[in-house]
Amino acid sequence: VTVLVYKEGRSQILPDVDNPENLVHNTVYMRNVAVEERLGIKFEPIYCDGGWTYQNEFISKATLAGENYDLIASYSLWPQVLAVQGHLYNLKNQIYPNLDMPWWCQSVQEWEQHGSLFFTTSNSSVRFISEAEAIFANMPMLNNYGAEDPTTLVLEGKWTLDKLYEMSSLMHTDVNADGVNIPYGLAIEDQSRLDMFYYGACLNATRTGDDGLAFVCMDDEQEKMVNLVDKVIALFHRNEAAIATGVGPMQRAQVAFMACCLTQVTKMDDTTIYTALPVPKYDEEQKDYRTVNTNGFDVWCIPLVAKDPELSATVMEAIASEDYRTVAPFYYDQYLKLRYSNNDIGVEIYDIIRNSVFIDFGRISAVNL
Repeated sequence: VTVLVYKEGRSQILPDVDNPENLVHNTVYMRNVAVEERLGIKFEPIYCDGGWTYQNEFISKATLAGENYDLIASYSLWPQVLAVQGHLYNLKNQIYPNLDMPWWCQSVQEWEQHGSLFFTTSNSSVRFISEAEAIFANMPMLNNYGAEDPTTLVLEGKWTLDKLYEMSSLMHTDVNADGVNIPYGLAIEDQSRLDMFYYGACLNATRTGDDGLAFVCMDDEQEKMVNLVDKVIALFHRNEAAIATGVGPMQRAQVAFMACCLTQVTKMDDTTIYTALPVPKYDEEQKDYRTVNTNGFDVWCIPLVAKDPELSATVMEAIASEDYRTVAPFYYDQYLKLRYSNNDIGVEIYDIIRNSVFIDFGRISAVNL
């Protein structure tokens, strides 16, 4: 079974060699072995540059005449481009994927358009779990400045953008100070992470209408959107906040709140400093927290040139189910959640984040939109 894999996710999606020293890599590799034994197949991965800056390279490789892949494991934004160009197989023609099973992301239900579904994603792969966007709170720093306990606010449904502003303002950052101990109130990993506040406010790029088709909905809630922009400007247009390049402020424990994706906390040597929080709500009237992923997660599809689409669909289902049974319990429960949670409340909040991930059809279709 030949699989075109975007190279940047190689070790976390379909590694071709074992690496016992890297427990995450090894867990995914053993998942591959289990699927091969279960279905009587052998994976033949083909790796190609395919991250954010390699759209053209990956699309060209995926559509090159004479290249017959059985499956494609892509950076999240490229399958929709391939679908529009007419290169992908309609997954609704097979019994798999079975979207009622717990290993498929809820969002995939919305990705079906005109009775067709051309790509899907598991909620249990390493890439999908690790790319969820969140806020990490420096609990010792917040305690020192007399701030409220943000984990209590989360469980009470009172963790909002206004609370993030109020608590991060306590730091009173001196931008002229020297040294690594400058206490910043809020830092964000990269400017592109700012979208977490948009989706966290339960705003979408598209919504699915009564006819089952997506429509662009960015002008449906104009007043809310304008107010959200004002809130985000207020958050970052001050000395206490910074747009960073990476998570250096968190690694140096010099920021009260770090906005980044979940995997970034694994760069911390001290697992007791930062506690995960969901993206804050727009206001207390918002019913639930909403989480979005960065674009780095894996989305799977079947090219029209696949020699046996039924087999390809079965393999895709088996990978997702094995992720759910073995990879997620290790990577999420042991490697991430238990390791970086200081108490039962921290564990509960990780589950809130993971269970609230939703990626609307407009986000997955961003290139064509």
